[in-house]
Amino acid sequence: MPIVGDQSRAPDHSPRTAAGFTLLEVLVAVTILGVGLVSLLGLHVGNLARLDEDRRITEATLLAQGLMTEIESGTPLALGTETGDFEETYPERYPHLRWEREILRSPLPDLREIRVRVYRGDGATPAPDDVSLVYYARLGR
Repeated sequence: MPIVGDQSRAPDHSPRTAAGFTLLEVLVAVTILGVGLVSLLGLHVGNLARLDEDRRITEATLLAQGLMTEIESGTPLALGTETGDFEETYPERYPHLRWEREILRSPLPDLREIRVRVYRGDGATPAPDDVSLVYYARLGR
């Protein structure tokens, strides 16, 4: 049994008994953590882009439903195509959106097929956030 204050036994600092992590182990752990965080950040950025696209689709859908509601509220069902934008109804809120409403004959004589499309730009090339709705209305409501 060693005596208190006895310096005859020095602590063993050999690599086999030392506690802690080596620099290589720390670097590997930090690298793994960094790769994981970068992956999560990429997923987050992708989710934000999808949220923005979903917001645009929701806005276009609500605007298209508003155009359908105008027909339900008594607008005459004359055959043909109308186009426009939302500047009169919503000034400066949707400057990039346009609409097209087409009223067609349907297979049944007292029905009309109404197609409403809300789109960006000139509408020549379809975009993922373009919205098209089809509605059937009876004549002589």
